[in-house]
Amino acid sequence: MDQLRGSYSWIEGITSPKDDGDYSTKINNSRISAPKVLAYLQVRPTQRLSVGLDMLHAFKQDRFDPNAKGLYVYGEGEVPEYTVFNFKSSYEVSKNWKLSLGIENLFNKMYQPAIAWWAARDSDFTNSLGMRGTFMVEYRF
Repeated sequence: MDQLRGSYSWIEGITSPKDDGDYSTKINNSRISAPKVLAYLQVRPTQRLSVGLDMLHAFKQDRFDPNAKGLYVYGEGEVPEYTVFNFKSSYEVSKNWKLSLGIENLFNKMYQPAIAWWAARDSDFTNSLGMRGTFMVEYRF
């Protein structure tokens, strides 16, 4: 069965940091992620072969201003957009044997996931993992 699916998510929120009923403060990026689109394609060219591709696009998150020194506080840094693709495939050799191959970050894109920007400090900044693969041989008893 072939499948094409997708989703879009967008979340906003406000809070009252002083618990005084003033709900005019936006919840920061440590709790509210940027809008994102997920898409997934799964095809089965033959009964034994399954091939899939998924895509994640995270939009830019730019809801806060830096302080007087030009720095962002925790959870309020600007998060750039990125798009990443992943591939997966499996082949059922027999009733008991199955081979699977997966490739994350298929195009070896360098990007920084939102969590890398939360602390807004260079010492905590981390790039995403590059392209990596998994090959599995499965035997069912």
